[in-house]
Amino acid sequence: MKKITNKNIFIKLYNAKEKHWLKTILISGFSGTISFTSSTIIKLANIDTNSPLGIFFNVTSLVLFWIFFIATILIQISNVVYAKYLKSIDKNNEKDLNFNLKLISNINNVCNEKLNTLIEVISNVKSDIIKPPPIINKPCNQLRNISIAISDTIDYVLNGSNVNNNGEKDVKVNIFYSLPDESDKSWKMSDSQNFDYESISEIVDNKDSLFNLALNERSDIIMRNNKKEALSEQHYVPCNADMNGDTKLNGSILYYKMPVKDNHGKTIVKIVIMVYTCRKKFAKEDSEAIKNAKYNIETVLLRFKPRIQIEMCLLYLHHLNALFEHTKSK
Repeated sequence: MKKITNKNIFIKLYNAKEKHWLKTILISGFSGTISFTSSTIIKLANIDTNSPLGIFFNVTSLVLFWIFFIATILIQISNVVYAKYLKSIDKNNEKDLNFNLKLISNINNVCNEKLNTLIEVISNVKSDIIKPPPIINKPCNQLRNISIAISDTIDYVLNGSNVNNNGEKDVKVNIFYSLPDESDKSWKMSDSQNFDYESISEIVDNKDSLFNLALNERSDIIMRNNKKEALSEQHYVPCNADMNGDTKLNGSILYYKMPVKDNHGKTIVKIVIMVYTCRKKFAKEDSEAIKNAKYNIETVLLRFKPRIQIEMCLLYLHHLNALFEHTKSK
């Protein structure tokens, strides 16, 4: 059986019928009343059915009846074909959904295998079982690329293909990390997008900041859809972009924790992702819209989580290798 597509003539007829529904009703109604109307006119006008005028009325009504009758049949067929078309779409959508889920699952499994291998290597290095291997790639560059990819994805999820008047995307992403097992446990920022603060100390050293509030939360995610409200709660530290005349704290901010833990549940790398906007909020001031925006952003971050954790492990190994080489050179 030939596959039904939106180019099928009955699908086009169905769409035309839906668009011109009033005409469809008139066609369907008129087809059933042509004979009655014709006979009524002949009777009221006292026209002889055998006369030329009577024959004209009878032939015309018969032709019109068949025209409108066939049109009605075609309309009914279009309904049946369109129903089958919808079923085929549903099956294809289900097939596409299953394919995408399987694809995501397999990609995550590959990334998790890689991540587990790196966690084991870090544990062996920390236990002096092996020497820290040199890292050839540049994790910082990869993390910058990942932060840009996250920004682009979230911006598209929230705004579609629309951009602001300056042609710039409003969503910005920064990745913070800390190595709790090292002598320097201070928070650092990976190479990411332009940072709108003079230094990260403005955020991490402020005990009331949303950053520190996120660290102490049980939940992995904390979000403020309205920066003004967060500022009134003394949880938000305004960035440089918030001071511009065209922003005025119009944006939103979110922090997401995704620590890397070893096989015993001990955190070996702390990671916090900051996502924020300066011109437009994540969502309208509506509880359902805010909930959906939060879910969508978290979904995007979860998709990138294994890649971020892998690069952070590589960055940690690079750090351990640098310490090893420095100690060896003394």
